[in-house]
Amino acid sequence: MPKCFYCGDDSNTKDHVIPVSYYYNGKRSGRHLTAIYGKENLVDCCRECNCIASNKVFDDRYKKKDHIQERLKEKYKRIINMPFWSDEEVKEMGYKFRKEIKIQQLARKWILNRIDYPNEIYPNVLLNRELANFINNEL
Repeated sequence: MPKCFYCGDDSNTKDHVIPVSYYYNGKRSGRHLTAIYGKENLVDCCRECNCIASNKVFDDRYKKKDHIQERLKEKYKRIINMPFWSDEEVKEMGYKFRKEIKIQQLARKWILNRIDYPNEIYPNVLLNRELANFINNEL
């Protein structure tokens, strides 16, 4: 599955870098605009980034990417700023609290990867393995 150009998550939509609404005058369709402005105006995108991008106009796709990543930082600020717990500290806690902290730490790593895409802070292979181990241990 292709990756989102803006955050690296799995893409499930396409984004018009220059929004269709910017050029739309009531007579042209999105298909017609793609033919005029070419495939370079389309990027693979996840639904969340596509919603954040909305119909804002940017000079290029990299400025749009910076805008989306800033908005992701704002949206997930609470998760990003959570305290870090060492494995020793987590082991001392009760089962339910330990489980919640582990979920939050995995979420933080995933979000930090999206915000800093294409630079992986936490390699996705290791993050997926950590998530799979967590799920298998919980079942």
